[in-house]
Amino acid sequence: MFLVFTGVKRRAHELEARKIRNMDANRGHLQRMRQMVDQGYSLLASAQLLSQFGALLHEAWMAKRCLDGCVTSPEIDSLYERGIVAGAWGGKLLGAGGGGFLLFVVPPEKRLKLTAAFADKHEIRVRISAPGSQIIFQ
Repeated sequence: MFLVFTGVKRRAHELEARKIRNMDANRGHLQRMRQMVDQGYSLLASAQLLSQFGALLHEAWMAKRCLDGCVTSPEIDSLYERGIVAGAWGGKLLGAGGGGFLLFVVPPEKRLKLTAAFADKHEIRVRISAPGSQIIFQ
C-alpha cells in the first residue's frame, strides 16, 4: 500500500451533501460499490493475487467518480495517473473526494518508483497489522 497526501484540501461535508442530493440517480453506482466491499474482503481473505485487489480499487475509484463532478478534478486525475504510470495496480481517492489522500496498491518492486514519482508530495507509511488501524506519531 502506498498512501500519499494530494495537497488538495476541501470541505467534505459539502461534497457529501451534493452526493446525498443525487442519491436516487446514483443508486446503481452505490449498490455496485457496496458489492465491491464483499468482493474486496473475499480477495484479501483468500489466496488471490493482490493485483486483483488493486484492480478492484481502480474500479471503485471509477464508480466513485460517477457520483458527482466534485469528487475529482484535473489535478486529482493527474496525480492518480502518475501513480498508475509509476507501476501501481490500482488505487482510489479516500474519503468524500475532491482532495485528501490517494491510496495505491503497488507491487513491492515498484514502490521506489512511486516514491520517486511523488517526491513532491507527502507519503504516509502504511503497515497492515492484526489490531487494525492505529495512528502512530513519530
